[in-house]
Amino acid sequence: MKYSITGRVRAVPRSVEITSEQFKAVKDAKTSLMNALFMEEKLNYVVENYCEMERELFTVGLNDILFSDQDWSRLMSELHAISRRIVNLLSSCRLYLDQIVRNVHTIYGRGSAQAEALVRKKSEERDSVFGYRVMGALRNHVQHCGLPLHCLGVGGTLVDGEPGSAVRHTVTAWLSVAALEGNTGFDKAVLSELRDKGEDIDLKPLIREYVASIGRVHLTIRGFLEDGIARWEATLTGAMAKLGEGVGGEVAYCSGEARDECGKLVERVGVFDDFMRRRRELVRKNQHLAHCARHFVTGEVDDA
Repeated sequence: MKYSITGRVRAVPRSVEITSEQFKAVKDAKTSLMNALFMEEKLNYVVENYCEMERELFTVGLNDILFSDQDWSRLMSELHAISRRIVNLLSSCRLYLDQIVRNVHTIYGRGSAQAEALVRKKSEERDSVFGYRVMGALRNHVQHCGLPLHCLGVGGTLVDGEPGSAVRHTVTAWLSVAALEGNTGFDKAVLSELRDKGEDIDLKPLIREYVASIGRVHLTIRGFLEDGIARWEATLTGAMAKLGEGVGGEVAYCSGEARDECGKLVERVGVFDDFMRRRRELVRKNQHLAHCARHFVTGEVDDA
């Protein structure tokens, strides 16, 4: 078998021979970096769906201030718009939590220290965060039995309690414990915890806790990926640089190739910089998810 790095430098085809070990290093680095990118993309699903849910809540509150056609049908439309956002968020969270395990196994192997660290972190979050337990159970309820949102509370209160003062408008997404009791498959331990909180539960803080937990799980993944990513990126950029050695041209794309004794292509591994940049951009974009439970958006005027 013959191995090479091939591509174009200044529009001229070029090929540089490499060893089987170098080819394997390029292949493994590409696989690991693609899986690291896939995990960032899945986290981005969570972030964007969470953002859409919060934006929907804000929109409903603004509609309550501005528009007077708040009949029953309009309220049902708003309830189901928020419910749809919650369903999308729960689905993307479950997708993330399930599939990152496969990605970590692909990079490091089953039973690796990294895989064990991920299992521990997920268990730690579930054990310590009420919102994580509730939203996990609610996702299963949504998948098999019913909708996540049972009532929508929209209204305003005087900020200072005096006539003429500003009015604070809020939107509350209520979860009915009684409605969950009709699902015999609902997690019994979680249902007991919910009963202790009351008959109707505001979903907003629980959702924010859950999403923040996922942010902390992802920080664990980024932590053990850090050293590996530096090595893998160096391997791929080194392969591109090798193709351009002595020619002085920039290489935007190349491939590692394996050919048999007859010159027939057996395997090709594409090497380029775009997907590495994409991963770095997503890391920069989604840095603050672990803190979202302590933050909310308000339209109140800052008197300072």
